[in-house]
Amino acid sequence: MEHMGLKKSIFFCMTLSNKTNETMDGNWQKIYSNTYEYKVGIVHAVLRDKGITCVVMNKKDSAYLVGEIELYVQADDVLEAKQIIKKESL
Repeated sequence: MEHMGLKKSIFFCMTLSNKTNETMDGNWQKIYSNTYEYKVGIVHAVLRDKGITCVVMNKKDSAYLVGEIELYVQADDVLEAKQIIKKESL
């Protein structure tokens, strides 16, 4: 359990679909961000279910509750991911 006042470190939560051995290189692009973790989680789950590899980066400081949670996809998947987000009204 995290203690009040301790800064939450940035973490990566990687969910891979059919791809393996993915690394966080310069080929990732941010396609979505929000201050609410559950909203990013919904977008993440929808994209994952559609076969798109996603990475969630939490930049929120837990002591002050500022910052955003960002969702990244591979550059090749940006257009498809944005279309899914728009179509699903996420």
